[in-house]
Amino acid sequence: MLPLLIAAAAALAWAVTHRRLSSLAVTGPMLMVAVGLVTGWVAGRDVDVFFNSSGALQTSELILALLLFINAIQFRSPLRAQLAGPAIRLLAIALPLSLVLITMAGALLPMGLSFGVVLVIACIAVPADYSKDLVRTRGGRVPGRVSRWLTIEGGYNDGLLSPVLLVAITLAAPGTGDAAHDVLGILLGAVPAIVLAVLVGLATGAVCGILLKVAYEKQWADVQSARIGVFALPILSYTIAVTVHGNGFIAAFVCGIAYRLVQGRNRIPSDAHLVEDMGSFLNLLLWLGFGAAAAILLSRNDDWWPAIVLALIAVTVGRAAPVLLSLVGSKTSRTDRVYMAAIGPKGPASIVFALIAFSMLPREQGYPILAATAIVMLSSLLVHGIGGPLLTRRLYPADSVH
Repeated sequence: MLPLLIAAAAALAWAVTHRRLSSLAVTGPMLMVAVGLVTGWVAGRDVDVFFNSSGALQTSELILALLLFINAIQFRSPLRAQLAGPAIRLLAIALPLSLVLITMAGALLPMGLSFGVVLVIACIAVPADYSKDLVRTRGGRVPGRVSRWLTIEGGYNDGLLSPVLLVAITLAAPGTGDAAHDVLGILLGAVPAIVLAVLVGLATGAVCGILLKVAYEKQWADVQSARIGVFALPILSYTIAVTVHGNGFIAAFVCGIAYRLVQGRNRIPSDAHLVEDMGSFLNLLLWLGFGAAAAILLSRNDDWWPAIVLALIAVTVGRAAPVLLSLVGSKTSRTDRVYMAAIGPKGPASIVFALIAFSMLPREQGYPILAATAIVMLSSLLVHGIGGPLLTRRLYPADSVH
């Protein structure tokens, strides 16, 4: 009961001090990580046992399904308008380039990590989350176009990377080689699960989306009941997909896209508020859990330097170089390019990716992954939570005209 008490008390403390903390440039994730570090240091072995349990794995998977669904439904503009210009460059060019660059760095440097572990760390380090809880822009002004491009990138990149993560975990598992034919075999084996997931996601999102819309229009449902129905969709699509041996993460993500498309512009008022509020609450809990996991690593005497070096590469050149290359030839300004290359905060998806990998792999692979995740997330909190306002003020002065 103690972990539950700590989590609830920490969330309540954030709720009653949110605006005050924001004025001091202290984000919710910063607060929760601090609480998590203390909790993990005090609880010690008990926290380690929890992260190794099947309950932690199932909880992490459900949270990821919910977060993917939230990312898919958050945009109001048409899908064609979203995936155009710089946004599609960030997803189609910068994202795979980052993945390849980080993986190559891990494979070429003498780090003693298997290809599968390196690929897992790359999947954890690549997703960006341009949310107000992670990027503080006080003291400057970011153009709406840049915020929109980065928000679209953050909304879709974790959904695109989730199947790659599962392939990476399979490669990292004992008994799996690193040869190219092993990678090809795993990818081919994953195709049926991906196809099933897409079909389940499309059917669930479209059918349930139409059902909710018709029910609301005919006044069989009200706004509150519709919100509850929307909250059930990611859980429903994930569960159905897993039951038929499909990829539950892809199903939840596609379900969100299908739901948004069938709703159109005349969406049910406040339809996503419940699921978004729950996502924000789970986000805080994830950062608390991350702090506790980091405390476990600090209490150990293992040699983490290979994972730490790879993580530092991932959050610097691993982000900046691919973004700058992907925007060559685009109509974006030099200032916009520099800002987008520098701002790539890591969010809850990276934490969930790490927890899933840690729960599914032996400890000799799991702990280096957690170590790399700790460096990635902590550096992101400092760079983007504290450095974000400075960079924004420098590149976009308050009196500039966009």
